[in-house]
Amino acid sequence: MKIPLFDIDWTVLDKDPKRNIHHEAFSYAYDKVYGVSNPKEINVEGKIDNQIIMETMVLNGVPEDVVTQKRGQAISAMIEYFFKHINEGQVHPLPGVRDLLEKLKERRVLMGLLTGNVGEIAWGKLEQAGIKDYFDFGVFGDQVEQRVELVEMARLKAENLLGRSVRLEDLVIVGDTPLDIACAKAGKIKSIAVASGFYTEEELRKTGADLIVPSLMDKDKILQFLHTQ
Repeated sequence: MKIPLFDIDWTVLDKDPKRNIHHEAFSYAYDKVYGVSNPKEINVEGKIDNQIIMETMVLNGVPEDVVTQKRGQAISAMIEYFFKHINEGQVHPLPGVRDLLEKLKERRVLMGLLTGNVGEIAWGKLEQAGIKDYFDFGVFGDQVEQRVELVEMARLKAENLLGRSVRLEDLVIVGDTPLDIACAKAGKIKSIAVASGFYTEEELRKTGADLIVPSLMDKDKILQFLHTQ
């Protein structure tokens, strides 16, 4: 079977409607590291955390070189805030997620993460939601400048874990935004678009995703796709 590479937010996990601790962590880092409070915000859906920091701070007048120079400090500040406040907000697996992951586990399918989240924050969310142990590896938004770079990183990690050659054709991105699908296309791999976030099936159909499902509850169709493609 193909190796699925799951996005996290609104693909496998929801967000607490009252407290989005990840979002708060950005605000904390902007203020602590760059001295920017109450920043003008960008549309973050599908973007990696490194990109979000850069675009938001540039929008608020911070020079690019300063953003880059201090971005490591900003990531550390985000992690600090996130784990200090993690229990003040709750994230949960979306409908069908645990069942799909269990079916993949039964089939001994290697499962990865390809997400824009900072790595430590990603694992923290999954642990809180009780599904961390399903995933064998991950590639994250604090490791690269562009999301597409994560595809090759994921391939190499999968190769290392399996002890054999892994081709791009063996990988499938599973995500809820057009940027997830654009990443798959740029990285020359297959994609499954899941309309469990802010984009409808109709909107996702325009991305040219290889499979479109309303949610991960549609596990039979997803399993068939991973088996036959």
